[in-house]
Formats: sequence, C-alpha cells, structure tokens
Amino acid sequence: MIKLTNKELYEWRQRGATYQEMADAEGISRQAVHQKVKAHERKLMGKRGRINGFNINKIVYKGIYEYFRDNVDETVYGFTQKVFGHSQQKIQCVKRFLLGESESLFKVHHVPNMMEATGKSFDELFELREMYSNETL
Repeated sequence: MIKLTNKELYEWRQRGATYQEMADAEGISRQAVHQKVKAHERKLMGKRGRINGFNINKIVYKGIYEYFRDNVDETVYGFTQKVFGHSQQKIQCVKRFLLGESESLFKVHHVPNMMEATGKSFDELFELREMYSNETL
C-alpha cells in the first residue's frame, strides 16, 4: 500500500490508470480515489474561468497549458491582462485562441508579453501538445 497525493493520483489517471488500479495501490475504495482525483481537477480549474466553462486541459499549446497547470491561481482574465494590458474585451478571444479556434487575435507585438508572463521562449509557448500535434487546427 502506497500513499499518493491527489496530484499524483490525478497524474496517474491522466496516464491511463483505472480508478480500481489506484484504489488497490492506495488501499482505499474506487469512490475515494475518484473523489481525490476530482478534488485535484477542481484545484487545477481553480479560478480559471470554470464559471464560464473554460477547461485548461483543452489548451492546444504546450507551453501555455503548462503555465496554467503550474500556476493554479492564474486566471484567463489575469493572463489576458498581462498580455494586452486590459482584458475585458479580449477574454473570449483569448479563450478561443488557447483552444486553437483562432490565431488572428495575437499579433507579433503580443508575443514578448506572453513570453514575459509565462517565462517561456516562443518555441516552448507554441509547441502543440502531443494530443493535438497530429490534428489540423
């Protein structure tokens, strides 16, 4: 029997483990594992526009996804404000861009702001996540 954090259980689930496999390893019920995984998902979603239905797992760009994943308190609103200097008018456009639905929003002069906000290079920011790399956006 091992003790895993909610985050570790979540990551294990993302790699394809079943709730039963995790429950057996933890020595707890499937339902308890499910609750722990969902608790971590809620933490990940945090203030990220969950009310507006935004899900970071659907972000197509690896570096931007990692930024939101690693900065649990960051919001799409806050990110938009860092990149554009204002956000209310642009937030829906940013969400569509992050989901790969629109590339016209960002201009060349926004890229340095994104790099500064995330601490990532251009290549790191805009590499497609593996699940999206074989798709045409």
